[in-house]
Amino acid sequence: MARLVAEAMLTAIRTVEQRLQRPFANTPRIFVCATMQSFDAYGGRGRSGFVFARRLFISPKSSNSSDRIPGLITHELAHLHVQQRRNLVARLVAAP
Repeated sequence: MARLVAEAMLTAIRTVEQRLQRPFANTPRIFVCATMQSFDAYGGRGRSGFVFARRLFISPKSSNSSDRIPGLITHELAHLHVQQRRNLVARLVAAP
């Protein structure tokens, strides 16, 4: 699973940055969980992937097949991109 995510990651990052017309505020951090128990412990329960605390988590569930991973990574990276930008704007607005 980690190999599939690594192979899809660079293309997915470029796609998200191009479509949202901005680079990521920070380098994306993607965690591929080895077990469903570890994925669920981070809050994934039943999902294929999710973003939490500026990190992207990918489930090891069998439905995350090689043909599905690129789309999943792109989708979740879009959520991460928006979260990073929202946090960046909030910090700029809060600055004295």
